[in-house]
Amino acid sequence: MSNKNLIVTRSPLRISLGGGGTDIPFYFKKYGSFFISCAINKHVYICINEINEKKYFLRYSKNETVENVNDIKHNLFREVLKFYNIKPGVEIMSFADLPSGTGLGSSGAFLCSLILALDIYTENKRSNVEIAKLASKIEIENLEETVGYQDTLISAIGGLTAFSIDKKTNIEYKKNFITSEKIKKLENSLLLIDTNTKRSSSKELEKTMSKAKNKEILIENLHQIKQLGYDSHKLLKDQNNRLLGQVLTEQWKKKLERSKSKYHLYVDGLISEINLLGAYGAKLIGAGGGGYILTFIPKSKISDLKTLIETYNLNIIDFQITNTGVSKFDL
Repeated sequence: MSNKNLIVTRSPLRISLGGGGTDIPFYFKKYGSFFISCAINKHVYICINEINEKKYFLRYSKNETVENVNDIKHNLFREVLKFYNIKPGVEIMSFADLPSGTGLGSSGAFLCSLILALDIYTENKRSNVEIAKLASKIEIENLEETVGYQDTLISAIGGLTAFSIDKKTNIEYKKNFITSEKIKKLENSLLLIDTNTKRSSSKELEKTMSKAKNKEILIENLHQIKQLGYDSHKLLKDQNNRLLGQVLTEQWKKKLERSKSKYHLYVDGLISEINLLGAYGAKLIGAGGGGYILTFIPKSKISDLKTLIETYNLNIIDFQITNTGVSKFDL
C-alpha cells in the first residue's frame, strides 16, 4: 500500500463492566438500557488509499479484489462502501492488535474506524456519536445482526463511560465519571486472560435468544443484569473493589444462566479457581461462547494468577484504559 493519499484511522476495543446485554434493541426499546464500558489501548486500524485501477482491493484476514461492490464477500466492508457509494479505485486494509471474535467488540471498532476513514475520504463530517449510530444501523438494520449498541458507542467515544439508551433510542452518556486517579488504580488490577476460543457475538446472542423458551425469563435476567450495571456504577465511584469484584462475578453467573454450554462450564471452573486465589472477581467478556476472561485482582495476587494460567497453557493480556475513541491516526 502506497503512502500517497493514505488515510489511517483506529478505534479502541473494549471491556464491559456492567449492564452488557441490555444494549440490544429487543430489550431497550421496551425497558431502556444502562451499561458501563471502557475503551482499552488495543485497536482496530483501517488504511484507505486511492488507486488508479478501477477495482476494490480489500486486505484483511483474506484478500479480495473485485470490480463490483456487490461481489464483496466481507459483509461490513460491502455495506459501508455501498452506503457511501464508493466507486472502484480504492485499496482498503484492516488489521488489529488482537484477534476478532474474542468478545472485545472488534466488529464495532472495525465499523467505527471504517466510517471515520470514509468520512475523511469523502470529506464528510460526522460526530463520534453519529459514527457509532451509523455503525449500529448498518449492523442491526442493513445486515440484520443480533447485536447491541455498546461496542460502537464505546469505540467511538472512549474512556470509562456509563451509557443509557431510552425506549426511543435516545443516547446519554457520562464519560470518565470517576477521577483519573481512580481509573489508574482500577486498570492496575484488571487483566485479560485469553481462552484461545473465538466466536461470533451476533451468532452467540442469536443462539441465546432462540434458546430462551420463555422470553419472560430472559427479560428478567436482563433486568437483573441492568441492576448489576447500576451497582457497578456506584461501586466504581466508591472504589469498593471487593464488592465490585463480586458484582463482576455475579454478572458472569447471570450469563451462565442463559447458556450452560460445555465451554461455559469450563470457563466457570477457571473463574472459580481465579476467585479462590484471592481475586476480587472475574467474568467472561462479551456475548459468551469464547474470548477473554476479565479478571479483577489485587496486585499482590497477580504473580499467583500467572502461575495458575500457565498450568492451563493460556496467556494473560495486559492493557490500559484509553480516553480516546475513534480517531485519525498518524503513522
